[in-house]
Amino acid sequence: MTPDLTRYQQGHNEGSQKYCTARNGFEVGRQGQNYQGNCPANLEQTFLRGHRDGKDLHTLQIAAKQAANEFEQQQRQLAQLTDLLESKKEQLIADGYTRDERAAIRQEIEDIGLQFADLAEQTEALQARMEETELNYQRRLELLKARYW
Repeated sequence: MTPDLTRYQQGHNEGSQKYCTARNGFEVGRQGQNYQGNCPANLEQTFLRGHRDGKDLHTLQIAAKQAANEFEQQQRQLAQLTDLLESKKEQLIADGYTRDERAAIRQEIEDIGLQFADLAEQTEALQARMEETELNYQRRLELLKARYW
């Protein structure tokens, strides 16, 4: 069996016509994949236009997920500080502690309260950033849906 170069080239051209579209470029970029340079010159710009849009959307989605993860992590830290604060307050009123030990516990409560206030302020700013990145992603997604769906 000998290879049929004409049939091979015809199949390759048909495959390129199907693969090297703006829609497929968008999907490849949206998945975070890089362009591998496999489109012929006459189709490459169309594919790349879609790929750039998909990559941009992918980058926005990653930023939104990262901001959400950071926000959730800070929420967990706030909850841990709240639990620690409650535990220290219980220690403060429990029997068996000396005056000096109670003074140390009060200092710990004050320190934890300051940490909590700082973290709460950071969390508020992080929540605003999370909401902004999600909104940017959603707006871009809606814009690109009209173009690629």
